[in-house]
Amino acid sequence: MLDFGVARRRSAGGDTVSDRVTLTGEFTGTLAYAAPEQVSQAYAGPDVRSDVYALGVMGYEALTGRLPYEVDGSLETVIRNIVNAETPGAAESRLERDIWTVLAKAMSKEPSRRYQSAGELARDLRRAAQGEAIEARRDSRWYVVRKGVRRHRLLASVLLAVMVGLLGVAVALGIGNVRLSAALHESTIRQLRAHIQSDARARAEEILWPVAARSGIGHSTDRATELWSGSRAALEAMWAFVEMQSRSECLRVISRGEEQQATLRAFEDGTYGVLRLGGGVARLTPSGIEEGASLPSDLITSWFLPGGRFVVSRKSDGFVSFDATTGDVVGRLTLNSDTPEILGMAFSDWGICISRVGGGLELLSIPEFDVIWTGKGISGGQTVWLDPGRRCVAWLNEPGVLELTDLDEPTRSRHIGLVPGGGVWGEYAAQVLLDQRGNYAAVLLTTGAYVLDLGDPGAEAMYHRWAAARITGAMSPDGSLFATREYGSPNAIIWRTDTIEPIAILPGHATAASDLCFSVDGSRILTSDRLGVLREWATPGQGWEKSLGEPTARGLDIAIRADGRGVYVADAIGRAVFLSSDETEYVWPWIGFPATKITLSAEAGYVAIVGESEEVVVGSISDDSEISRWRGDGSWVASARFSPSGDELAVSTRDGRVVLLNSVTCEELARYEVGSGAMTSSLRWSPEGNRIAVGARDGTVSILDADRLELRSLVHVFLGQVRSIEWSSDGEGVWAAGDEGTIAFVSVTDGRVRYSDRISEHSLFAMAPHRDGHVVLVGDRAGTVYAIDTSSLRILAELDVEQAVLSMEFDTTGNALYISAMNRPVRRWDLGVLARSFDEVRPRAAIANRDPVTR
Repeated sequence: MLDFGVARRRSAGGDTVSDRVTLTGEFTGTLAYAAPEQVSQAYAGPDVRSDVYALGVMGYEALTGRLPYEVDGSLETVIRNIVNAETPGAAESRLERDIWTVLAKAMSKEPSRRYQSAGELARDLRRAAQGEAIEARRDSRWYVVRKGVRRHRLLASVLLAVMVGLLGVAVALGIGNVRLSAALHESTIRQLRAHIQSDARARAEEILWPVAARSGIGHSTDRATELWSGSRAALEAMWAFVEMQSRSECLRVISRGEEQQATLRAFEDGTYGVLRLGGGVARLTPSGIEEGASLPSDLITSWFLPGGRFVVSRKSDGFVSFDATTGDVVGRLTLNSDTPEILGMAFSDWGICISRVGGGLELLSIPEFDVIWTGKGISGGQTVWLDPGRRCVAWLNEPGVLELTDLDEPTRSRHIGLVPGGGVWGEYAAQVLLDQRGNYAAVLLTTGAYVLDLGDPGAEAMYHRWAAARITGAMSPDGSLFATREYGSPNAIIWRTDTIEPIAILPGHATAASDLCFSVDGSRILTSDRLGVLREWATPGQGWEKSLGEPTARGLDIAIRADGRGVYVADAIGRAVFLSSDETEYVWPWIGFPATKITLSAEAGYVAIVGESEEVVVGSISDDSEISRWRGDGSWVASARFSPSGDELAVSTRDGRVVLLNSVTCEELARYEVGSGAMTSSLRWSPEGNRIAVGARDGTVSILDADRLELRSLVHVFLGQVRSIEWSSDGEGVWAAGDEGTIAFVSVTDGRVRYSDRISEHSLFAMAPHRDGHVVLVGDRAGTVYAIDTSSLRILAELDVEQAVLSMEFDTTGNALYISAMNRPVRRWDLGVLARSFDEVRPRAAIANRDPVTR
């Protein structure tokens, strides 16, 4: 039914034929079903969508028994409700969700959001009645799925169960794979470090290089940065490499991809001569191998003479000498078939010495091979020593006497008893070594080594016993070291000459080492193996590690100068000593008490010296003068540290007091009592200088306000003593180490121990957190320095110091570490040097299409 007084006629195209069919132009109709556009000027005029609105209102009223908004009251109130009142929600209307959605869309305040015709409204109502997806919610995919599930509940339940099962299996497999990968990685790292610690370097490198590749270590411009930051896998790989390098510092690995055994010779210009089995002259320079003249292929082996001018080669029927530059033959020596077998050869620029089975020496000129001298009554088959400049030979005779024979000045010849009463006869493989200055002589035998101090006529020979099939070696130019290799072993051993003490193993080769030699300056050692792989090593004490000064037993705290010149330490007799790489300078001899600890303020230029007493003396770094002194109340000083600005000096004592002093006058500014019986052990300022952390021997760490020395928090960290504390670089917490061999991190925000772990069976005496915050170094009583990953407290590396570690400090670069150990000189470890050798040592070439390490 239509009221033609209020209806409008529209054309077939939808255009309105007449805007107004009422006589007055005012609204005429029932307000309860009027659309907002019919009663408000804010909308365009009414159209068919106004009828859709009215249908929605009527449908809502029919299903709920009430209108969607109030229409009682004044005309103004009714119009406001029509224009603004929202449709009640589905829950409030108690309508099924889809029915409510259809009606709500029909009653939208904006005509553009309603159904655009009554036919659309009718279609959606039918869908809602049949349980199908309605158009009003087409934009929600989850809604469509939900409607399908409701219509096919059984099938959906089966599919859902299958999907949940598959998802569970996938999650379980994923978690299992992650755990398995982590376990395999951890096992690989443990195996790698076990090989490193057993000096099985070749086996360690087989594991290390693939691990390093998987860890994401790239071609960094500075490898040292990868020691202190990066992923956990990268840190593990780099520190495993550093641990391996610290045991024997390999500088580079050179391979030409040929399985050719090589003999080696060091030259004055710092290069090495390399002669490959089967011929071929080459030089090893800092940039690599430089090929030289070719030699005949029928040679058994070849040797460079020290000057590098000639090469002497062994053939099946004798010897040939060549010009090393051109490869031209310059001399020959033919041997008869009945000549006794040659077992030892020695070389000098003025001649060669041949040793035969059954005894007998022959000195021959070079390059002519004329006989210069013959010796009788010798220990057969030995390798003698020839002086590089004089016609002098050192050899071992039958009774066990070392003979130094000078062919030009016989009066200079010497006879030195090696073994009282003899006893070396039958040592057919003996080798005699002397240094260039004639200070020491070493005689290598198959049963051991004898060392003689040639400068002390009354000194007895030292002896070190071993058992080997054949031992050969070389002595450093200054005589301080000698190196040996055993027949069939891939390793070389470095010995101290004055004590015959092994100090390093060079375990790099995958096959037996074939030759070795020291560089002319003694700073490097070159080794070769039977695959033709060359390795250059730093001589112990000439590479990443350097000893400064004399042994000290008192270096409980050391201090490093900010300008990098060196370190201050208290020496074994209580003197305050400045140590540099060039000289040792003793300072402040007038302090008046035995020094034990030293601390510096780089900002203010002050130094504070603490002793085994109640005194602290403050001095000036610039002129080595005393500024002031502080005397306590009778208790020994345990620790002292300047504030970051240098204006204040904090001192802790053995009886549990912390005192804040003016750095210039030593005037007491504040005092705090840690507690009865809480003997302090370590004191450190926070990086900002607003807090002070104090470690005590009752296992506690106190965090104090630096202004008034008021307690902020007291944390019980260990059952035993807290031996050392250090602030983290960000100032958020304190690292603590103690007698239980445990390291812990204490948060200063909540005063709690965030995490801790036991890393050693021995007391931990010293710590040095790196400024990047990812690694902390910890030293224990047994002489081991541990590199610890701060995120997991896992051990990354173990570096040997040999004696109890008393103090450690990083220099300003963050790569060099100064270490004070009991009864050892202060050491400077340049860990950056070790890290930067990564690319030089990592295999680049292959031997027969295989990596030389894994062959």
